Amino acid sequence: MFGLALLPLATAVGAAVDYSRASSIHSGLQASTDSAALVACKSTSTTTAQLQAEAQSVISNAFPNNSATITAFTSANNPRVISLSTQVIYPTKFMKVANITQMTLGASSSCGAGEQFFEVAMVLDTTGSMSGSAGSQSKIQAMRAAAKSFVTTMFTSFDTTHLKMSLVPFAAAVKVDPTFYAPLGIPLPTATWMDLNGQSPIHWQNVANPAASGFTNRLDIFRKLILANPGWAWQGCFEALPYPYNTQDVAPSTATPGTLHVPLFAPDEEGTYMYYNDGNGNPKRDVDTVNSYIDDGVSWFSSTCNAFGADDDRMSRACKYVLPKSPITSEPGPNWGCTSKPLQRLTTSQSSLRTQIDALQASGQTNVAEGMHWGWQTISPNGVFQDGAAYTTPNLTKVVILMTDGVNTWNGNGNDVTGSEYSAYGYFRNANGSSTANRLPPGYGSLSSSGQARAAMDQVTKETCTNMKAANVVIYSVAFSTPGDAIDASGQALIKNCATSADKYFLASDTASLNSAFAAIAQGIGALRITR
Repeated sequence: MFGLALLPLATAVGAAVDYSRASSIHSGLQASTDSAALVACKSTSTTTAQLQAEAQSVISNAFPNNSATITAFTSANNPRVISLSTQVIYPTKFMKVANITQMTLGASSSCGAGEQFFEVAMVLDTTGSMSGSAGSQSKIQAMRAAAKSFVTTMFTSFDTTHLKMSLVPFAAAVKVDPTFYAPLGIPLPTATWMDLNGQSPIHWQNVANPAASGFTNRLDIFRKLILANPGWAWQGCFEALPYPYNTQDVAPSTATPGTLHVPLFAPDEEGTYMYYNDGNGNPKRDVDTVNSYIDDGVSWFSSTCNAFGADDDRMSRACKYVLPKSPITSEPGPNWGCTSKPLQRLTTSQSSLRTQIDALQASGQTNVAEGMHWGWQTISPNGVFQDGAAYTTPNLTKVVILMTDGVNTWNGNGNDVTGSEYSAYGYFRNANGSSTANRLPPGYGSLSSSGQARAAMDQVTKETCTNMKAANVVIYSVAFSTPGDAIDASGQALIKNCATSADKYFLASDTASLNSAFAAIAQGIGALRITR
C-alpha cells in the first residue's frame, strides 16, 4: 500500500513545488508587464510598432532566456493609452511524471494619462551666448531641435482639446508682435493692458516735461523718431513692471497704474553727434554714453530746447524728440535690448510653434525674470492676455518650462548720469538723480555695479518663481551649461531652485543632454498610471 501511495504522493509534492515556482515567475511577469506598459506610455515614439518594440525590450530584459513574449498590444494617442498582454512558458520539473511538461503563464496591463488638460509655456533663452558651441552645433540650434521635438511629443500624447502651448523667447526683454498691438506706434483696441496715458509711475522716468512737447505716452515719441529713422518704430518690447507687480500675476487696471505695461523706450543719452560743444566752441560727443542717437536740441536758436546744458538736462528733455535731428543709426536707438522674437500666445497649432521655434536667433543679454513673468502671463487667467483657464479648472495643469544658458545681466558703465546701460528696469539711477527703487525689491534700489544689479535681478527671479509655484504652476527648469560657457554655481542654484522640485531641474552640457532633458520633461508631464 505504501508503494502504491508513493507515486501520487511524490507527484503532489512535486506539483506544489512547480506551482510555487510558477507563481513566483508569474509575479515577475506581471511586474515587468506593468513596467513595459509605463515605458510605452512615456515613450516619445509615435507608431504602434515602435512602442511595442520598446515594451518587448523591457520584457526581454526581465526574462533574458527569451521565454517571455508580448501576445497582444494596442496603443492610442491623445491622450496616450497602452494595453498589452504577455506570456511565458514555464517548463515543469516534477509534474513531468504526470505528463505535464510545461505551464503557460500570462499577464496583462494597461496604462493611461487619464483625462487631463495642460497649458504649457516654453520660456526659452535667446541671448547672444546661445550662439556658442554645444558640441556638434550651436546652442541655439540644439535648443531649436529639442524644443521642436518636445512640441511634437506633447501633441502626439495629447490632442488639441487637452493641450495648449505658448512660446516666450527672452533676452534683455520680452516682445509681443508690434504689428498686432501698436502698428507704427498707434495702439489698437486690444492693447488696453498697455499704459497709454502715461499713468504708470515708471512711464516718464528719464523723460522730462512730456506734456509740454505734446506727448501722451512713449508711443508718441516713437512716432516722432521714425521721421528721423524709419527703423526706430517701436519693436514690441516692454519695461519690467514696478515692484512687486513684476513678480506677481495681477490684472492690469487703470485703477492701479503700476499694473499697466509700459512700452520699452531707451532714451537718447546725453552727448550729440555734432551740436554739443565743450564750452570753447568745439564740437564734442560725450564718450561715456553708449546710446546717443539724436541731436540733443531741436534748434540752435531755441531757448527751451537747445544743444547746451548740463548732462542730465540734455538727456531727459522731451522736446528733443519733437523734431529729432541728426540720427545716428549705428547706435542701438530707442529699442535698446529688444532683440528677441515675438512671443506666441497659447495656441493649439503645432505647426505655428515649430515655425516660430525655427526662427529663433541668438542676440542680447539675459533677463530670466522677465522671461518668467511673460511665460506666466501667457497661461494666466488674470494678466495681459487672459488666455489661460481659471486656476481652479478641474484636471488642469499649468506648466512653465524655463531653459537658459546664462546668468542675469545688467551692465554698468562709466556714464556719469545713469551709471549703467539701459535695461527693462531702466538705469542704475535716473537722469534726475533718483534711484530705481520702485522697480526692484527693498534693499536693491541703489545700484552702483553690475554685480549688485545681478543680485537684484536674481531676487526678482526668485520671488517670481516662488509666486508661480504658490499659484500651483508647475515649473521645469533646464540650465544649459556647456564646458566652454559654464553657468556659475550661483546661476545654477537660481535655476534649480526655480523648479517646482529637484526632479524637475535638469543640467545639460551638450546637445545630447539637452535633448534628453526635454524628452524627460515631456515624459514627466501628465501623471501616468496603471489602469488594468
